[in-house]
Amino acid sequence: MGDRRLPTFIVWAAVVHVCVAQEISNAHWGRGPSSWQAIALIQSATWSAWAVLMLLVVRAFCRRLPLKGPRVSIHALAHLGAAAALGTVACWIGAVVAGLHYYGLSTAAVWDMFRDRLHTALGGTVLVYGAVVVGMSREWDQPTIRPALTFLQRLIAKDDGCLLVVPTTEVDWLEADDDTVRIHAGKRVHTMRDTLTSLNERLNPRRFARIHRSTIVNLDRVREVQLWFKGEHVLLLTDGTRLTIGPTYRDQLLERLKGDRDR
Repeated sequence: MGDRRLPTFIVWAAVVHVCVAQEISNAHWGRGPSSWQAIALIQSATWSAWAVLMLLVVRAFCRRLPLKGPRVSIHALAHLGAAAALGTVACWIGAVVAGLHYYGLSTAAVWDMFRDRLHTALGGTVLVYGAVVVGMSREWDQPTIRPALTFLQRLIAKDDGCLLVVPTTEVDWLEADDDTVRIHAGKRVHTMRDTLTSLNERLNPRRFARIHRSTIVNLDRVREVQLWFKGEHVLLLTDGTRLTIGPTYRDQLLERLKGDRDR
């Protein structure tokens, strides 16, 4: 098991055992299963289902709905709804597993266990979801800054069969064009064979920011951010160029523009 997976498994196992201990101490099952093994089976099924669902959606949700920026309240409500939905599904899976194991194909037993799960486990899944989202939000608050010497200082472009050296300080913005990248530097446009994702990882994040799946901009060239049609935002550069800001990148970009890039 990898170094990153072991701590995650330990936390998962600890949560399951804490929930098992809580259920045994509360003795809420009545005539239902009350042994440690029975409750551990139900809790393991519930939290395993919840963990799988979290892996499938939580990273996308955190990037799409960050807990920062002007729409943080709306995003928080959306996360609360997602946490309740994931927790409900996990409770249902746990109830089905326990019902089939102990009572066979009994709809009534599964339904009773599901209602019990909602009373005893839903709150815990919502709280853990919140902790995971807050942790991810803090991790992504600041871009990872590598030593300056590791960032690209120049781009090599093709121009009439020749290789042209373009300093990154002269780049206004970069545009994805199939399997190439168009370099906009002043009134000239150059082409280089690379991908926007690869360049984004090698450019200085204090100077460059991705604002769309097909666009990277030099933050020093940004003049203002304008509200456009249907709630879209547009970036206006110093030379008058207008670039569309993708909704996925908008809040992070606004936070970057507020910060001091010369630190």
